[in-house]
Amino acid sequence: RSRGEKSVGPRSSPGDSCDFDIPARSGRAQPLPLARMANVAEVAMAVRSLPLSARACLAMAGLQIVCGIAVLIHSGTSGLVGSVDPVEISHFHTAKVILVPAILLEACYFISSRSRAFNVQLSGTEMSGFVVLEYLAKVVCYTTMAHYDGGIVHLNARAWGPARGCYTLRFVEWSVAVPTLILLNNYPLWHRDGLNAMIRRLWPNLVVTVSYIFASWVAQVSPNGPAAWVLICFTFVSYMCAAVDQMNVVMSCDKGMFGFWFKTGSVVAKEVVFLSYAAFYLMGIANVSSSSYEQLYYTIGDVLLKVVQASVLVVVRNSESLLELRSALEQRLEAGKQDMSRLFRHANAPIITMTQDGVVVMWNEHIGRLSGVPEAQAAGTSIFD
Repeated sequence: RSRGEKSVGPRSSPGDSCDFDIPARSGRAQPLPLARMANVAEVAMAVRSLPLSARACLAMAGLQIVCGIAVLIHSGTSGLVGSVDPVEISHFHTAKVILVPAILLEACYFISSRSRAFNVQLSGTEMSGFVVLEYLAKVVCYTTMAHYDGGIVHLNARAWGPARGCYTLRFVEWSVAVPTLILLNNYPLWHRDGLNAMIRRLWPNLVVTVSYIFASWVAQVSPNGPAAWVLICFTFVSYMCAAVDQMNVVMSCDKGMFGFWFKTGSVVAKEVVFLSYAAFYLMGIANVSSSSYEQLYYTIGDVLLKVVQASVLVVVRNSESLLELRSALEQRLEAGKQDMSRLFRHANAPIITMTQDGVVVMWNEHIGRLSGVPEAQAAGTSIFD
């Protein structure tokens, strides 16, 4: 290149992702780098490999997120509530009092389970981590709502009767706690395959769950009535997609595993609790239940029902942890037995083990060389013969 010539673009090199020059400032769309194309192709292939129920979850998630954002941009949100019912605030204080000791106990178990007894990572460690994350989200949100007059409280624009609030922090808490609870319920079914394998299968379910929580919040705070009702319909369709996908996940697991039907019952109970939330959501809109009763049920569901469910899963977790420790101990004993057997057989000294009657049980190689009698011939015979 001459000294006065200007470069129109970077030259290709063997390490570049594209194999041709890209004109600078040409205004044309630059081609997607090959490495990025490979990643997109891998993602597309991974999505195509998912079951139909999981792909339906992804489709509904994308639809809800796009529509929800569009409704927020177009219509905005309803106004904030000036004052909150003190009875509802008292519910939040009660939830905080219950949750703080629960998270401390679970944190103690999580820390103690990291000790790796017998150099074994217990499956209950991951479950305990999920429980701590779920409780932490609830403690933070309920504490904020209890001490800051409900936090961010919009007017529920869908309510038919008296004005009632829509607690934004409750939806934020659900967006963290509900996907965590899904992982917590499914991990006993997947812990043999590992956490990564479980997340690769369940991520569409987690995404659609967060999306229908988001859409249900937008439906309550949006002044646009028709669009909000469309979003409500989307949330119920998405819930059904997530429930069907959850059942497909359960049915694909090994039914011969320890406590399979007990674990399946826990998953079904989770879906029933979620369905009851949806029922109270509609009852609140239709003014069948008062705002105080609606918030009381949500609080009971978030704290008592889910804490009880987590406690039931703790029973499964501890049982499996004991089985894992027993298996590890048996493996250690068997390894020690084999080490002693090898040491006995190959020792540079004559060693014999026998019963009280003098019947040979083991006969090592050294005495076999000295006596000329191999172990196969000596075993089971009397030493006095």
